[in-house]
Amino acid sequence: MRVSKKPTTSKVKILRHRASAIPETKFYVPNYPNKLYIYKNAASRFWWVRYYAEKRILRQSTKTESKRDALEAAKAFYDDIQLRIANGKKLGKKSSFAYCAKDWLSQQKARVATKSLSKESYKQYEYRLNKYILPFLGDFELAEIDYQTLNQFLSYISSTEDKLSVATVKMYLGIVGQIMTHAEKINLISRAPHIPKVKAQTNARGYFTVTEYRKLWSRARALRGKGFQYRKLTEEQAKANG
Repeated sequence: MRVSKKPTTSKVKILRHRASAIPETKFYVPNYPNKLYIYKNAASRFWWVRYYAEKRILRQSTKTESKRDALEAAKAFYDDIQLRIANGKKLGKKSSFAYCAKDWLSQQKARVATKSLSKESYKQYEYRLNKYILPFLGDFELAEIDYQTLNQFLSYISSTEDKLSVATVKMYLGIVGQIMTHAEKINLISRAPHIPKVKAQTNARGYFTVTEYRKLWSRARALRGKGFQYRKLTEEQAKANG
């Protein structure tokens, strides 16, 4: 199978998002509209397919590392979109992750008004949505987001230049989980996908030796029943005491 590759007018050395298409990997599907092509991004090992229809950018993972299979998946993706349009099932904004995220965020803003959510928490939600969540998941159809997609998102945010902590990564996944649960509640999807778990990094303290344990036990027993006072000196008192 011959694959036509349309040249790009310029090379982009720095990608804004890891989910963006790597220019040199863009391959247009022969004998199909130019708006349909496969590509690779830095956030996944699989080929992805992208198509523009109904004034919307539609994309999804082909779930294959084979370019030949990815081209076939792109054709099936195109045919499915055309069938949905022909049957009157237009690809409205309500089926996108971005739409659901906006609706969920509006509910969080309402919680601020009732003081069940702090303004600071709301601002953090808004910031994290715009920082990494929407750039990666925003254009996805809600029904296309599964556990594997969320694993790819996890890889994406875990390898950013910001070097996010485990706790912060969990917060990002928590927001995505809340949005997908919201989508289920308002009947945009039948069931929310499972959210990948992030293992916390632990710095376990070494065990006491028998000798150390005996010293600790003996000292604790000697201090049993005794009271202690804790005093904090002010800066002036500390200077006065030399």
